[in-house]
Amino acid sequence: MDIRVKNKVLKAKASGMNNREVSRAFKVSVGSVSNICRDRVEAVYSDEPDKPLDLPAMMGNSYTVFGFPDMHIPDNDSKATEIALKAHAYFKPDVSIIGNDFVQCTPFQRHNVNNMRDSSRFAQDFLDSTIKPANKIIDKIQDNTKLTVFQQGNHDAWVERWAASNGGTEKSVYKMVSLEHNLASRRADFVWMPEYGTPVKLHKDRMCIHGWYYNIHAANKHLIKSKTKNVIFHHTHRMQTDTGADNWTGKPIEAVSAGCLCDRKPVYGIGNPTEWVHGFWVCFVGRKSSTCYVVKIDDGRAIMPDGKEIK
Repeated sequence: MDIRVKNKVLKAKASGMNNREVSRAFKVSVGSVSNICRDRVEAVYSDEPDKPLDLPAMMGNSYTVFGFPDMHIPDNDSKATEIALKAHAYFKPDVSIIGNDFVQCTPFQRHNVNNMRDSSRFAQDFLDSTIKPANKIIDKIQDNTKLTVFQQGNHDAWVERWAASNGGTEKSVYKMVSLEHNLASRRADFVWMPEYGTPVKLHKDRMCIHGWYYNIHAANKHLIKSKTKNVIFHHTHRMQTDTGADNWTGKPIEAVSAGCLCDRKPVYGIGNPTEWVHGFWVCFVGRKSSTCYVVKIDDGRAIMPDGKEIK
C-alpha cells in the first residue's frame, strides 16, 4: 500500500476516527486499517555499548542506505536539497537516515544572536517555517524508501532540552512543538530515535553517528576515537574522509562525512566564509562487508556511484 495512504490512516486514527470512518474516508478496507495500525515498525537496539539501533537485525544481511546530512530546515539550501531528493528517488534505498540536524530550531537555541537576520528567526512561526516544510520533505523521502530512520542531531534535540531545562510553561506546551509528535508519531515505516547521541549500526564493522567533533581535523579525530570500526559522521558540515588500518587485524577502517545540505553561509555567521560542501552518502551493506560512497553536489549536479548524473 502507498506510504502516504498509510500515513493518512494513522493521522486519522490519532484524531479519533474509528476504523469504519477511516475506511470510508480513504477507500481502504477495514481490515487494512487494522493492519496498518497494528503493523508498526519495531525498532531493535543492540546490547552493545551505546545501544545502537541495529539495522542488520531489522533489515537482514543485504540492504542499501541513503543518508541526508545536516539539512537545518528552514536554512537548507533549496537546490542542494532538490538534487539530494532526486538522487534518493533514483537510488531508492531500503533505508533512509534523516535527522542529524534535520531542522535548525533557532527559537530554542541557547547561544547569543549576533545579527538581525538571525534574530528574525525568533519571530517566525515554528509550524509554518519549520514543521510544515520538514514534513513535506519527509513525505518525499518516504515515497522512495522502505524504512526511514530519524537519528537526532544536536539541533533536533534543542526543543526537548528547552522544555526540560525551563519551567512548567515550557513543559506544558512541549507536545505542541515536539519534533517527535509533529514529524514522526503518525508515520508508518518510520523509526524515531528518542535519545540524541545514539548510533545506528549499519554493519558489524560500520556505525553511523551524528558526530563527536566538528573541527577541521574531524575525520582524523573520529577515526582515532572509533578505533576498530568504520564510522559515518555528520555535524561538521565539511566533506572529509580519513582511512587507516586496524593495527590488530590489518583491515582498512575509515571515517567519512558527506558535508551538509544547509546554506553554506549560516545566518549566525554572516561575513565569514566556510569550508562547507554540499553532498550526501550512500552505503551498500552485505553479509561480510559494507561500502560507503560520499557524493558531492557541485553546480547543481551529482554523480552517483554507478555514473548516473543527477541534475
